[in-house]
Amino acid sequence: MQETEVPGSAIRQPWYNGQHKHSGIALFSPAQVHDGSWEHVWQVRQQALEDYYRLHPARFHYRPVTPAPAGVVGINLPSEEAGVALQAA
Repeated sequence: MQETEVPGSAIRQPWYNGQHKHSGIALFSPAQVHDGSWEHVWQVRQQALEDYYRLHPARFHYRPVTPAPAGVVGINLPSEEAGVALQAA
């Protein structure tokens, strides 16, 4: 094990990237967002919400919409004034 490696990180990393649902990316896994498979899961979630809304509209104040991940995410992104063009992965 290298000095910079956290014990057990080799076990946690696949779970964290592939199975753990992150609140910051609309409860999708990083792997789903990276490979684009989140779109299918989003459609299934949205359909379930629409079906429930159709059956029980009185339980809602407005029509529910399933959250989706942001188009561009990152840490310390340049400001829009900097004029740096960002592109999705």
